Order: sequence, then C-alpha cells, then structure tokens
Amino acid sequence: MNLNFEKFKVQVCKICFQSKLKTQHENTCPKDTMEAEMAWSMTGMSTLFGRDTVEGFKASKRRRLESEQKSAEDLSRRRNVCAILAVVIHDIEADRAVLWRRNRLDWDKYLQEMRHSHFRSMFRMSHACFLTILDKIGTFMERHLTKSENAGGYISPSMQLGMALRFCAGGSYLDIHDRYGVSSSSFYSLVFACLELIVEHYPIVFPTDPAGFKELAAGFRQRQHEHMRVFLHALGALDGILLKIRQPSVSEIPQPTLYHCRKGFHALNVQAVCDAYKRYTYCAIDMPGSTHDSRAFANSSLAHAISTGCIPEPYYLLGDAAYKGNASILTPYIGNLHADESVFSFYHSSLRMTIEGSFGMLVNKWAILQGPIKLAISRAPIVNQSLHGAAQFDHYTQPPDSSPSEAPVSFPQSEQHRRHTTVDWRCLG
Repeated sequence: MNLNFEKFKVQVCKICFQSKLKTQHENTCPKDTMEAEMAWSMTGMSTLFGRDTVEGFKASKRRRLESEQKSAEDLSRRRNVCAILAVVIHDIEADRAVLWRRNRLDWDKYLQEMRHSHFRSMFRMSHACFLTILDKIGTFMERHLTKSENAGGYISPSMQLGMALRFCAGGSYLDIHDRYGVSSSSFYSLVFACLELIVEHYPIVFPTDPAGFKELAAGFRQRQHEHMRVFLHALGALDGILLKIRQPSVSEIPQPTLYHCRKGFHALNVQAVCDAYKRYTYCAIDMPGSTHDSRAFANSSLAHAISTGCIPEPYYLLGDAAYKGNASILTPYIGNLHADESVFSFYHSSLRMTIEGSFGMLVNKWAILQGPIKLAISRAPIVNQSLHGAAQFDHYTQPPDSSPSEAPVSFPQSEQHRRHTTVDWRCLG
C-alpha cells in the first residue's frame, strides 16, 4: 500500500512538472507537440489508475484549458473596450478644454429682414400683437448684461419672447437653440420664464360684475338671428378638451394610469369657457385625462363659484349633454325629441359650437398642442394657459360695432320653463 502511494506521488509530480512546462511554452509549442505530451503523460497514468480514471483526467484537463483560453479572450476584449473608452474620454476632455463661443443671432437684423406674412407664420401672431405682449412683460425679462456677453451675447427680451412663441408654434428645441445661438439649458429656462410671465400678466378671469355679464350676454345675442334671439342671457359656451402629454413616470405621478384617456393616449382634461367671439374667459387644468367632463368641471373653481351664487339669475352657461343641467348650465335635450325640443337643441348647439371652434383654432394655431407635449407634466399646464392667454390678443373674430337688440323673441317652449324643468332635459354627467 505504501509502495503504491509512493508511485502515485511520483506520477503526480511528473504530471505537474509537465503541466508547468506546457504552461510556460504554450505560446511557442506547436499544437501537435502539446497534444503528444498530454498523450504521453496520460499513458503513464492509465498504467497506474486504469483507463476510465485517465479519461476523466483528460476531460478535466481539456475543460481547464478551454476555460483558460476563454478567460484570455475575455481579458483581451476588456482591454480593447478600456482602450476605446480612454480615447473617447480624452477627446471629450479636450473639447471641454476649448472655450466655445456661440454665434448669437442678430435679432434686430433678423426682424428687419422678415416680411409680415413670414412673421405671422413663424410666431403665429401679428407684429403688433407681438409688441403688445413685449411691452407688458419685457421689463421683467431683462438679463444681466455682463453674464450674457460672457456667455456669447446679450439675449434681449424680444428674442426671448420670439423663442417662446416659436417653440409653442411647433419648432423643435434643437433647431431653435442652434439657430438663435443659445444653449439648450438656457433655452428651456428662458422659454418657461417667458410663458410664466404671460400667464401672470394676462390671466384668464371669468367676470363677476354685472357690467361683464351684460357684455358677454350682448355678444351671444348678436350672434343669433335678428328674428330668433332665444338665449338672451348666455354668458359663455362650456366644453372640455384633452391636452395630449407624454406618458408620466411613477416618480412624477403616483398613478400614471389615471392620465390614460378613453381615446388611447395620455392627457390632461382641460375645461374652458369662451365668449361669443371665441375668446377664452375661463380655463382649468386640474384633472387627469381619464376624468369625465362633468366631474372635471364639478371640481373646477368656476363650479364652486357657481354653487355660491357667482352667476345670478337670469344668466347661464351653455354646455353639451356631458354636463348636468341646472339653472346655471343649460344643456340640450337628448333622446326622442318633440318638435319644440328639437328646435331648442338646434339653436342651443348653434351657440355652443363656438367653444368647439375655438378649440380647433387654438390647436391649429399652436402646433405644440397637436401632439403630446414632451415636457414634464408639471410644465404642460403652463404651456396651455399661456397659449390661451396669448390668444386674447389676436382675436379670431372681431366684435361688431353695432350693439344687439334687447328685444326677446317668442319660442315654442319658453326659456323660463326650460330652465326650471328638471325631469326631461336634465342630462346626467
């Protein structure tokens, strides 16, 4: 037994010595020589341990050699990747070391060479409306002159407003900040600072005084036919629109699925009221896109004001069948209608469609609203409110000079009866 153990030690030492020699000369020895040495060593072990045991040793050694070869290849690949990254990092550091001065756009020259039609196409408003907004908010947009010069040139308030309007008109931030010579970070900070100023200085406020009520009602009377003036005290047309947004993340909103609307995209529910000339008098962006219009309006500030008597008798709003009808919101009849009910709904719709036309003109005018607003969900309402405010300066329809007649007309079912009927015409939201 001891003799066999001594022989075993001698054979193992010989195999280890041969393996060491093979490892040292594996890059210089031909493959045939390595296989011959391996076969010679395995022949000696087969004499001592038997053929099955030797086959196991051979398979184990083959696996070890394959593993070493694979490790060497992986190490080579890692070295190549590190070398490439080192070159890229060196180039980036070299670019950072070079002070790049942007070519700022000569804004005054750019405006002088622009035709009025091209100005309206680029900024979606006339030059006069542009100057009106600039005169109101320009003093709040002044930047530090020295810092601006060091960064590449002074950015005037007029240029800041131009970038904001061009972005809302559908321009890509990549094209705008490259054309105007402004960094992307400065571009976003300037644009949203400008939009916030528009919202602050041109808020959309629903009138609460008798003079404002009378002016709004007069506009809707003027839009009706001279011999068929039925709605004498309408203050506005009410409706909702879905403002498309990108899919919010969980970090922004705890429940992003609430913003997925029934039309198959993520949106915010916007409730708005306009006058007879498609000018907005109220706008609320408080609810996610999956919210029904009736519920979204019920949670708005205007609905709370109405519940406290903000709209007194005999004034009212015109809404579609999605809203719950009451003394302050007139809705059309639904279902199988009689002749007088059908006539009522026809004239009701002819006035209420002003809000739908206003939505269409607003979305067609500002291309940023035609697709998802690819901004943080907290900034999307700022864009929408600023565009509603800017729309007040470029009226779609100018009010007529003549004042409407105050004389009421007869109707098959009187307006007074219509407003106090709560069974047939009231539409559940």
